Amino acid sequence: MGARNTATRLHILLTLLSLLMSGSSWASAIGDRIENAPGRDSQAQGAVVEMPPASAPEVLLKQVRVSSRKQAAEAAFNLSVIAAQRGELVSAATLIEEALLLAPENPVYLRAAAGIAYTAGAYDRAEAYQLRVLEMARSAYGPDDLRLATLMDELGAVYFELNRYARTETLLRQGLAIREQGAGKMHPSLAGTLNDLAGFAMQDGRFDEAEQLLQRALHILEADAGTNLSNAAMAMHNLGDFYTNRKRFPEAQVLYRRATLVWEGLPEEERLDVAASLNELGRFYASQQRLDEAKPQFELVITLLSSDFGKDHSYVRTAMSGLKALAAERQRRVEAREFSQKMFDELRAQLAGSNSVN
Repeated sequence: MGARNTATRLHILLTLLSLLMSGSSWASAIGDRIENAPGRDSQAQGAVVEMPPASAPEVLLKQVRVSSRKQAAEAAFNLSVIAAQRGELVSAATLIEEALLLAPENPVYLRAAAGIAYTAGAYDRAEAYQLRVLEMARSAYGPDDLRLATLMDELGAVYFELNRYARTETLLRQGLAIREQGAGKMHPSLAGTLNDLAGFAMQDGRFDEAEQLLQRALHILEADAGTNLSNAAMAMHNLGDFYTNRKRFPEAQVLYRRATLVWEGLPEEERLDVAASLNELGRFYASQQRLDEAKPQFELVITLLSSDFGKDHSYVRTAMSGLKALAAERQRRVEAREFSQKMFDELRAQLAGSNSVN
């Protein structure tokens, strides 16, 4: 699990906000249960408030106040979405806070606030918002509802950025158990969580467990794929990277070839997306000095694109530059080892000569 850059965080945020803007059934249901007020959604959308009897002016006043607060909150929320789309995270945070002042128990606003805070790197605030949403969902649906698994994943991402890895892994396992119970142990939604858990197992040196998790993810996606193996191809690639890390190169190459065959059959735009991801992964591995794992990423890009796009394509050039940099780093390491060995041999010879004189 690598560190997320600002662009990735913004992409995550905009995806989340687009879902929120399109309407969230679980969030709406939570809001209905908490507020227990029929007709509030239509008021939020600017519906005309029905006039109460003239003998009850206080009812009219109450309705106007409620309607005005909800409309103001919705306006602040919508403006926060626009600000986030423009990358204006300070303005987005200010506006979503204003929405929450007017509607503090709105789960959609809370979840958006968590996404904005996360993208801005304000992880403590993101945690607080996400915890509130999760607790509201638990109260509304109970502890085993499938929708809780997604919220646990989001909270786990916050804890990951706070370096609270044990808490992240715990939440991932809880979410996995909920999905297994609610959707079945072969549902494709399990694959991403299995892959993340394999990353934690790798980090802790639990290599047998990591292999089993990656194999299970691949098995699930292959069983679900039918004739379309595009999702399974990335699982093949992930397992191949694991085998490369463990120096099990023949097994890795088999999986890389299988993944490449699938990717070569994808439409042009999808192949380019895969190549971009592979280049990024190769650069990440190289930055971590994991040269054995970086090399196949660049080689896969060249194999995938060279025949149809040519060696002058920017992704191919990037991959070739990556391979050259890896080769130069390997040569530097060889020379450094040779120099160190030479210095050690000379020192040992000097010590031996000194001892013989004495």
